[in-house]
Amino acid sequence: MDARARMEIEWECRNLCYEFAHCIDSRRYVELTALFTQNGVFNRVGQVLNGRAAILAALEQRSLEMRTRHVCHNIHFSEVGEKFARALVYNTTLTGRGDPSGVPVPYGLTQGVFLEFRDFYRLTPEGWRIAERIASTVLTPSDMPQH
Repeated sequence: MDARARMEIEWECRNLCYEFAHCIDSRRYVELTALFTQNGVFNRVGQVLNGRAAILAALEQRSLEMRTRHVCHNIHFSEVGEKFARALVYNTTLTGRGDPSGVPVPYGLTQGVFLEFRDFYRLTPEGWRIAERIASTVLTPSDMPQH
C-alpha cells in the first residue's frame, strides 16, 4: 500500500473517532450506532455491547442530565490494510450533571477520566465503520470517589 492510500484510510477512520465523540456528546445515538458495523462491538469499560441495537439501547439509558465531552487525541494507527485498520485512541472524558438546555454545567476534576480506545475498523459496503471499540480507563483523579 502506498503512503497516500494509507493516509486516506487513516483519515476516514480518524473521522469516525471524532464523529463518535460528537454524536455521544450531542446525544445523537442513532447516528452513533451507524458508525459501527452491523455486528460491531462496543466495550464500555467492561460493559460489552454487541450490535447496533444493543449499543443504542444502552446509550438511550444515559441520564438526560448527564453532559459529557469526549476529547479524542493522540490517535496512533498500528496496522492499516486495504480493508481493515487498528488504532489506539487517547480520550479525555469530562462529565457534569445539570439542565440539558445548554446552560454551562459545572464539573470537578474528579468528574473526568482518561480513557484508551482500542479500535478495529473495517471497510464495509457502507464505507469505513468501527468493528470493535474497547474502552478502558487508564487514569482517574487521585481523589475520585470509589463506588
